[in-house]
Amino acid sequence: MNFAVTPTNFPATEIVAKVESAIRTLDSEQADTIRRTVNNILQQAEPPKPNIAKEMQEALKNLKEDDSVMILPADKGRASVVLNTDTYHYKMKTLIETGPYQLLNKDPTDRDSRKLTEKLLSLKRSGHLSETVYNKIKPRHKQPPSIYGLPKIHKPEIPLRPIASRVTFAYDLSAH
Repeated sequence: MNFAVTPTNFPATEIVAKVESAIRTLDSEQADTIRRTVNNILQQAEPPKPNIAKEMQEALKNLKEDDSVMILPADKGRASVVLNTDTYHYKMKTLIETGPYQLLNKDPTDRDSRKLTEKLLSLKRSGHLSETVYNKIKPRHKQPPSIYGLPKIHKPEIPLRPIASRVTFAYDLSAH
């Protein structure tokens, strides 16, 4: 399964959300022009023709709907891995239990987000941060990071590489 399936639709909602995020600092006239342009492009867009046979599309759809297996990208290379769900959960549990991770009694995301907001607000009030910069870097996303594993198919017993991923409350600050 070393191929990339051409999507049969395009994520218009995601595109609009990303455009809105990108234009939030522009003046209203520029932002409206970009919105109209993106809207026109999306209305005229047509998804590309499928690059795999109908039977393969149906087989992939059935695999995706099967809760007993997971389809994951490999850690290296452009390969897809079909893995038993129970095996994946066992490997992730083992990885978490034996790795350098520790259980927290409480999710610190809200507290840390509040502390960062207070510090940024203090810097803004003292004149060290402009309103524009403050609005760009203040915490918006209050979702804690999550962890998942990508199969290392080039290693014996196919261990998982842990990936901690999420747009956290400090994302906009760290991107600036």
